[in-house]
Amino acid sequence: MRAWLMGVLGGMTLVAAVGCDGGGDADAGPMDAGAPPPDAGPPFTCASPFALTGLLDQTVSQVLDTSMTLERPRDLGLACGNTSAELRWAPQQVVAFEVPAGVGEVAVGFSTINDVTPDNFNVVVQARRDCEEVPEQTFPGTCFEGARPGMEWRSEGAVAATGGETLYFIVTGWTDASTRAPGLVDRGPVQIDFTVQENSDPTLDTAEVVIVDNDVRIDVTGTDPDGNAVGVVMNFYDAAGLLDIYGDGMATELNSVFGVLLDEPPPTGTAWSAGTWLRSVPGDGRTQLGEYLVGVGATMARIRVTDRLNAASEARMVPIVRAAVVGYGETCGATQRCDVGYACDMGTCQPSPEAIAACAATVPANLPAFTDQAVTVSLTGQTGTEHGLFDPLTGCVAASASVGPERVYQVDAMSGPFDLLVTTDLPVTGRNDTFVYVRTDCADPMSELACNDDLAASDPQSAIELRDLAAGTYFVFVEQVQEAGVTTRAHAVDITARPVLAMGAACDDAEVLNRCANGPCAASVCP
Repeated sequence: MRAWLMGVLGGMTLVAAVGCDGGGDADAGPMDAGAPPPDAGPPFTCASPFALTGLLDQTVSQVLDTSMTLERPRDLGLACGNTSAELRWAPQQVVAFEVPAGVGEVAVGFSTINDVTPDNFNVVVQARRDCEEVPEQTFPGTCFEGARPGMEWRSEGAVAATGGETLYFIVTGWTDASTRAPGLVDRGPVQIDFTVQENSDPTLDTAEVVIVDNDVRIDVTGTDPDGNAVGVVMNFYDAAGLLDIYGDGMATELNSVFGVLLDEPPPTGTAWSAGTWLRSVPGDGRTQLGEYLVGVGATMARIRVTDRLNAASEARMVPIVRAAVVGYGETCGATQRCDVGYACDMGTCQPSPEAIAACAATVPANLPAFTDQAVTVSLTGQTGTEHGLFDPLTGCVAASASVGPERVYQVDAMSGPFDLLVTTDLPVTGRNDTFVYVRTDCADPMSELACNDDLAASDPQSAIELRDLAAGTYFVFVEQVQEAGVTTRAHAVDITARPVLAMGAACDDAEVLNRCANGPCAASVCP
């Protein structure tokens, strides 16, 4: 359940690693079978930490070598590092970090990404306020298990603090790290760099959580003196109280939390408004939130805004609103939300400013002039897997697969009638799963003329043929069907204008170069 719902906040780690829950009595030693008894062996690592004092706006460092320690590993809890019962105990060392006195709210940033720490060391760092106690909260984050697993296995992060307090950083490795990726190690030399900087808590002024079908829309406004707000964390409630969203029996407002980035639009500046969509996409655990909230009957959300350095605002309790999806020209309000690409303007859905801006930046197809023979332009581009600004109207693709950002091509046909042929069935596209649709008005889904997803069950490329079009401007949209774990995909598209000829005109019997308006070409003459 935890993996199914857990959101991920970007930048420096906020909830990018789950907080370290559990752990029991800190004086009882390791809990798993096979671990040394409490009274055996050398002292716990908390008995002899490395002392280090921070400096405001400067970096101080501590060099360690966990492979040289004789001290017993400290229990990190059941959600930090390798939690397998027999593999939880990589060697570790502890830094007791004193925050400089005389400062107020600060962020203590740390990083093991440097020239001393080998890049194959899968570093785990746990931050504590009491060295003898396992942190129980998920947020603010306390466990950092690799900055970008799969790319960067060393760790970095930040924790909020106040001047004069002492924080404890347990530095260790993901036990038996080679099982995560070949060549990784769980011990060795490591340098941990600390930087202290002033960082004020952001302020949350307004918040909305709206379920639209099974999607969730979050909108917030607030202020942040440091201008580094990035996301929100939320608790959810039904009529009986706080929901245990991970099903672990440990629901509190610090660990039964769900975190997401604000990216549509992102917060910018010191006074900002921001939001995000959490789309219901099969196979992506984070985006199943709407379905979960509907299923359990959630009615309220407790929401806080967070910044890049792990500081958080005071919380606001807001109702969870159920809303219907409405489209172009329809009435919108608290319980009627405009579909993707529209904004509620004076009570009706109109093209959103973002959609209008995207339509002003279309890629020109530069279709040559044509008279009696077809012309083709070949174009290439990239599509991505975050939800874009536009959706096809005809439903040729499931809503959950309609993603973007889209690539929009503008076709200006100077003469007509003509047939418009579009295909992505080309070598550059390969097996990438595209869909295409055509509109006469870029920002208006109601102007859609056609849409195609797959040429066949075994062919994920797309093609459209529109006949007897008049001279004018047309917009060809190329998108990518959702595929978990994929960021961008390349595509190629051929756009062809084929003239439609009148009676008596010389024509192509194969109807490749042109087509007759009144029937098949006969003996190279249109009937």
